[in-house]
Formats: sequence, C-alpha cells, structure tokens
Amino acid sequence: LAILHTPVSRSTFSYFQCHNIYGKSFMRTDYSIECYSLSNGEWYAFLPVVLLILVLYCILMPVSIGLYIFINRKKLYTVKIQQKIGFLYQGFTKNAEWWLVHEMMRKLLLTGFLVMIPTVLKTPFGIIISLIALINLNYFKPYRNIYLFWVSQASFCITALTFCMSSVFDFNQFNGNNSMEKEEERVAIILISLNVFFFALTVISAIMVIIVLKQKIDIIRKKESTKVIPFHESERDEVEK
Repeated sequence: LAILHTPVSRSTFSYFQCHNIYGKSFMRTDYSIECYSLSNGEWYAFLPVVLLILVLYCILMPVSIGLYIFINRKKLYTVKIQQKIGFLYQGFTKNAEWWLVHEMMRKLLLTGFLVMIPTVLKTPFGIIISLIALINLNYFKPYRNIYLFWVSQASFCITALTFCMSSVFDFNQFNGNNSMEKEEERVAIILISLNVFFFALTVISAIMVIIVLKQKIDIIRKKESTKVIPFHESERDEVEK
C-alpha cells in the first residue's frame, strides 16, 4: 500500500487538474470530460469515488501510520509492536521510525498538492518542500544503509535543483520572453545530465548493496561451516573403535 501511495495520489489529484479553454474547463488527462459541468454530469459522477480515495487512502493512511508510531513510540522495539508494524521502520535508525510517513507526505505534496495551487506558486512551493526534506534528511539521517542515504541525498538535491532551474522557464513564459532559447536549452541539458547522474548513482548503489549482502552471507556460511559440534560419549566410543 505504501508503494502504491504516490502513483494513486498523483492520479487522484490529477482529477482536479483542469484546463480552461474559451471559458470551459476540461480535464487535462481526458479532454472529453468537462470539469464542474452540471449539463454533463460525467465529472460529478466519479467525484464521490475520487474524494473517498483522496481522504481515506491518500491522506488518512499516512496520518494513521504516523499517529500509531507516535502513540507507541516507547514500545516500537518490543516484540508485540515489531510483529505488527516492525516492517514499516526496520530499515530506519532509532528516532527516525516515522521516515516512511515523511516520504509519503513529501511525495504527496510534490505530486498532488502542487497540482491544486496556481501555476505561479508551484515552483516556489516545490523549492520550499524540497529544501525542508533535504534538511530533515541530513539532520535525522534515517537510513541504516549508507548507500540508501546517499541515493536519497542525490535525489533530494536533484529535485530541489530541478525546481530552481524550472524558474527560468516560468520567468520566460510569464514575461513572454523568447530571446532566451539558448539559456533554456542549457538548463534542459543540465537537468537531463543530473537525472542521468542520479540513475547511474542508483545503479552503482544497488550493485554495492548486492556485494555487501553477498559478503555478509559468505561470512555467515563460514561461521556455520566451522561450528564445533560436541560428540556424545557413546558416539565418541564408536569413533574410537
């Protein structure tokens, strides 16, 4: 459910993303459906289902997980609680067990909340959300695996830089300035390069994690193979004979 939270939230919020064309609003994902139209009730017909998913799944699920972890914060490492929800925080450090909720809310804001606000505010809010997430990542250092930490570090930095550089396109669009095409091309090349770098870093980190896991498995096998098994006295007599 946590893995599906981001794509489902993005699809749910996109239901409210409409494009105004000559005084009428149409869904950007399906221009055959007119938004907020009483004459064509197709948009309102699916609205209750969308609101139900939005409230119960997109918003209440991370909030419920966060509240449950907070209420049981002093019992998180007891056997009873670990058997119930230990899988939610087993990869995180102590006092950062809530990081899964942090990530769900961050992605919800970046992929959903930004759809609902005016275009002129999307880039500033995206920068603010990305910088706050980056500060939290470096302050709490939630990941036990150092490779995951640095992949997240690169991801958060690239996201913040993407929003910062997209302000160039926004500036030209709002001011009707078409004389900065070369600058826009350079910014686009930088953004593509950053994403390629992140992809390469992710692949390298995945390979390193596999190598470390293999080394740990080999060490465990060696310990098991060299384990001394005591003989029973009757077995020892049979061996001596």
